[in-house]
Amino acid sequence: MTQNQQLIFEQDYIALKNHPDKFVMMSWETDLMKLHAQHVTRNSGDILEIGFGMGISAQFIQNFGCTTHTIVESHPDILQKLQEWAKDKPNVTVIQGDWFELQDTICQHQFDGVFYDADCNRSPFFREKIVDRVLKIDGIFTYFAPNGTDKYQYGPALYRDYVDIQVNIPKNKYHNESRCYCPYVIKI
Repeated sequence: MTQNQQLIFEQDYIALKNHPDKFVMMSWETDLMKLHAQHVTRNSGDILEIGFGMGISAQFIQNFGCTTHTIVESHPDILQKLQEWAKDKPNVTVIQGDWFELQDTICQHQFDGVFYDADCNRSPFFREKIVDRVLKIDGIFTYFAPNGTDKYQYGPALYRDYVDIQVNIPKNKYHNESRCYCPYVIKI
């Protein structure tokens, strides 16, 4: 999804306006987002979240607790919803823009947890070039990889594992598996 693509916002999903069968996020992801949030907040502390979507994971991160919660979002319509959501959350810092263009800014900080749920095409680059630079020792990194084929393979000083979860997904072209995977990596 690019910053200038128009979106459709419905109660159960966000989709691309010109491709309504291509989803940005769907409500069936709630249990999966909760699992990601549990992992990323394992150490509490400072959390970096790339992508806000429907705000499902962000709310779980807040519920599980963290000292600071930095959220990077590039799409202006989603950003507006993020800013409204963050108004009463003093520990939330919103960074407007594309994480790829903000690498230098992001890499000036260290985080206890990092959750990546943005452009899947650039996810490998994020993992390869950014995670080790921003993650504290014993920090945890998790990312959206629904089909389990995308196992984290970067960085020799990382512990890797994943949890699979049963999901109930309405028929769609986005994802039609009965299981999803929640990979996580711990920096050692």
